[in-house]
Amino acid sequence: MEQQSIDKIVKTLKDHNICTIATVDKEGNPLAHTVTYISEGLHVYFSTNPASRKAVNFRLNSTVAYTIDKYVEDWSETIGLQVTAKVAKVDEASETAGVMRKFMKKFPQVMKFPPEYISTIKLYKLIPLEIIYLDNSQGFGYSEKYIMHNE
Repeated sequence: MEQQSIDKIVKTLKDHNICTIATVDKEGNPLAHTVTYISEGLHVYFSTNPASRKAVNFRLNSTVAYTIDKYVEDWSETIGLQVTAKVAKVDEASETAGVMRKFMKKFPQVMKFPPEYISTIKLYKLIPLEIIYLDNSQGFGYSEKYIMHNE
């Protein structure tokens, strides 16, 4: 992927706060989950309780889809991402510490959460497999598709 393409995807990730993640439960039913997130490069990080429906579904199937977008009155200004990704629990202490610092900087209200709540959540990372970049300013329905080659 060219650097210019990476840069516009990274900018889209940084310019937004909300991500909707699609999972499938054990019966095969789709579910959508809204989360706040921070990004590092092309990776998206969010937190959730490991007992939540989404986390249970991640353990059943670690492949998910997610969208990043924002409603705009003028649809010709719509920019967003449609992504297929793998979910990974973040266990490494140094990665966790760095992500939490960025999370608290972007969302300072997190520092007001009770410690007993904070102790129940875990960090997860979305590692993209395929990214579709949408930009209606280039023409209605304009998109660019990128297949990732994660090592």
